Amino acid sequence: MLFRSDGLGALVGDTTNGLIMLSMIRDNIGELPPGQLAAWTTDPTAVARPVRNRVLAQRLNLSSETLRRYVIALERQGFCRRGPQGLVAVIPPANRETLDRVVTDNLTNLQRLLSRLRQFGVLAKWDAAAAVAA
Repeated sequence: MLFRSDGLGALVGDTTNGLIMLSMIRDNIGELPPGQLAAWTTDPTAVARPVRNRVLAQRLNLSSETLRRYVIALERQGFCRRGPQGLVAVIPPANRETLDRVVTDNLTNLQRLLSRLRQFGVLAKWDAAAAVAA
């Protein structure tokens, strides 16, 4: 997860902010049906499921006060919004192109990793199970 948050961390200020954003996004979209994910990208506050500070702090093993300070910084930068139900991650329009590049780079790195794991036979059982399921 640290590697995935590195590019995002640079975008939002540091690795801890990146981890908080990833966790917030996971909670915001984790139970959304696939058809609503596209709507989330254009209007996250209307579609996302907000997450409470306490839940986020527990998941990340941070004190509530520490998380609160990071969330305030993220709010000031425009990366999250606080509502009556909790926090929702948002991407300021000025940062969308940079985030798209971070996501594309991460996808490329993931594909490389899986390819190398497959070369070493690490994914043999997974591939066999997928072949049976198909």
